[in-house]
Amino acid sequence: MNIYTNLIMNNTKSIRIFINDFNEIYNTILNLALGDGIRDALFFNSKENINDIEIGIFNQLTQFSKQNLINNYLLINLISITESYLQNILLEELKREPKLYNVFLLNYKCEKNITANDLIEGPQKFVFEILNNIIYHNLPKVNSIFKIITKIDILNIEDIDTKLIFKIVKLRHKIVHGSSIINSKKIIISEATLLSYMNLISRWLICIDNKITGTKTRRVDYQLKFYKKISELFKTPLLVDGHHYSAANSVEILDNLFVKKKHNKNLKI
Repeated sequence: MNIYTNLIMNNTKSIRIFINDFNEIYNTILNLALGDGIRDALFFNSKENINDIEIGIFNQLTQFSKQNLINNYLLINLISITESYLQNILLEELKREPKLYNVFLLNYKCEKNITANDLIEGPQKFVFEILNNIIYHNLPKVNSIFKIITKIDILNIEDIDTKLIFKIVKLRHKIVHGSSIINSKKIIISEATLLSYMNLISRWLICIDNKITGTKTRRVDYQLKFYKKISELFKTPLLVDGHHYSAANSVEILDNLFVKKKHNKNLKI
């Protein structure tokens, strides 16, 4: 059963789209971990004499596992679907309550020059054009829009570390535009770190959605869910000798990530 079944009836279409995309990221992390476990288990459980070619394949896969950048790309996707939610829920609220178009225009400092054609086409299309051109990882600007349309300060929600969210967005920017290199070192994100970020992002967006709808949805600890599932699967005969993961707490590395210091060439966080 989907862990977010209770969202179907009570929460917004925007959060349901986010959860669907979010679970695709989670399942990718889980299957990557299982792939590593199967690789190790097949190697150590082999009843045949392993030849040099097979050992070479195993070593190649092991090296890839240590330098795997897939979690970096999943982080990019995580922020992308976060941005999509922030845009979708604003548009959804406007469609639900049409009077908010005028409220938005009266309170938003518009940077777009208004033309005669804009007046003819009306406020709805004009507002949509503004919102479609917003860069949604510019969180302060997005927050100002949320305050107008939903009356919610999305950067001041109880128990949500928004400072860390800003750092994650900045890290994503460095991955996209700097080939994952920060201060001359390659950043490699571990599944433990990515799952921690997913916990934070999912709690944040669900809190926003709950405030909009007046509902309350239970939180899910994705790190706990992941390691519980891995532990269960690794008890099977095939995976009993597979790779066992440790949930190293590496999130705080972000605090000093963008400070210029001497580091190793590669840094896994």
